[in-house]
Amino acid sequence: MRLKHLKLLVLSVVTLTCAQVYAQNTLVELENTKSDQGTYSIDGTYTGFFSTNAYRPGSPDHQSSSDHILTGRLHLPQHYMLSTSLWLNQDFGNERELQTRDSLLTLTKPMGKLIGDISWISRASLTLPLSEKSNKTDGLISAFRLNPLFTWNAKAIIPGLNIIFRPTIIKNFYQYETSLNGRSNFDYTINQRLTFFYSMTDSIFLSLDNTYIKSWTYSGLTNDFYSFDQSLTFVLTKNLSGFVGHAIGGNALAVNGQEMDFRIYDLNNSNYYLGLSYQF
Repeated sequence: MRLKHLKLLVLSVVTLTCAQVYAQNTLVELENTKSDQGTYSIDGTYTGFFSTNAYRPGSPDHQSSSDHILTGRLHLPQHYMLSTSLWLNQDFGNERELQTRDSLLTLTKPMGKLIGDISWISRASLTLPLSEKSNKTDGLISAFRLNPLFTWNAKAIIPGLNIIFRPTIIKNFYQYETSLNGRSNFDYTINQRLTFFYSMTDSIFLSLDNTYIKSWTYSGLTNDFYSFDQSLTFVLTKNLSGFVGHAIGGNALAVNGQEMDFRIYDLNNSNYYLGLSYQF
């Protein structure tokens, strides 16, 4: 599978709805974990995308936005890599103001083979609370996360298939346990993410992404969240790629708090995105 064409985005996350549905370009993330130079060097990526729900423009339920992410990567000796991003979002339904989102300062190191066709990458990140919501409303100081990436090359089953597992543990640090709008802040979060990533050709990649997130407040209450994402990525040139996809997500539990409530597609809640990434 030819992934060497791109070294693009750190955590290329698309915020699609108020419920925080996340969609991700898996090819971009895999490329970002590589640091082949083994010495000091700098590169970067610009990614822009548009996202919308299925409601027509002008409808009170219509939601759409554009995002612009500038990512910088510092390659270090022994294949370590330090990276961060500046992420700007413009909500077309909310005064069209350009807002800054939180960023991550991430240290990455490929660790090689774990066993057989399974390889892994170590990653640790600190949250930079750049958004007004995190900084002023929630009182977020920072968050520390461990998020290794495990990849199984399943070519023995289906040529071109990779199965990727990304467990994440997040410990948050807030000034106070409850935000200024009365919502409980989360003490810590466990995120489990499983992706089926298939190389259709040398330049077209299919990604089926499944995420389950469980968070605990300081008082011990829990919140369960899920998301499903399906996307196609097209390698257009050595440094340019395009991607298109569908995402849906929300509370994983029904109103009774006992039964699961997963939806793969819902006309009222599904979101769609289209974007480009360019490395320089």
